[in-house]
Amino acid sequence: MKFFVRKIIFLICFLSVFSVQAFCSDDHTPEPINTDEIPQGLKDFRRFEIISLGAMPFVMMDVSLGFSTYKTIIGETGYTPTPFLSLSFKPSSEGLSSSEKWAEFVESDCFKVIISSVIISGTIGLSDYIINLVKRNSIRRRNTLSAEKNIIINSIADDPTAIKLQLPKNTADKDEQSIITNGEDE
Repeated sequence: MKFFVRKIIFLICFLSVFSVQAFCSDDHTPEPINTDEIPQGLKDFRRFEIISLGAMPFVMMDVSLGFSTYKTIIGETGYTPTPFLSLSFKPSSEGLSSSEKWAEFVESDCFKVIISSVIISGTIGLSDYIINLVKRNSIRRRNTLSAEKNIIINSIADDPTAIKLQLPKNTADKDEQSIITNGEDE
């Protein structure tokens, strides 16, 4: 009884301390998240998770339809192609009548359908990640190339602080001129 009373007193004190803190604050609005706060790797992982788990029910329905169609084609009796078969676990199909076998997969079939669905859903998420990674890199490459192409050349005449330098007289130019003048004298 004493333990129960202590527990109640502790719970009341604990709740009163944290409830007072909630009412003391004037501003209850959360700060918006900046785009730089979350690393790109976490954003990519979250997108992979959403795509993979979102595709899972549809993939499982398609895999179960394909699996039951495959079983019908190879000649196993009792399988009718339908995507809505129950995935309950039964030990084997030996003791089942054909109507029970039609209604549900056996345990080994359930594992095959679930594992296949997980692999295909993961592949869909991974392919989406790769496509987005290639797109992001091509946009980044295009932006760096366009930044390199935008070189602005300003004329020295437009800059008032520029100093105009005299070009040095080249000795090769003097030799050419002397050759020309020597040729004319002859």
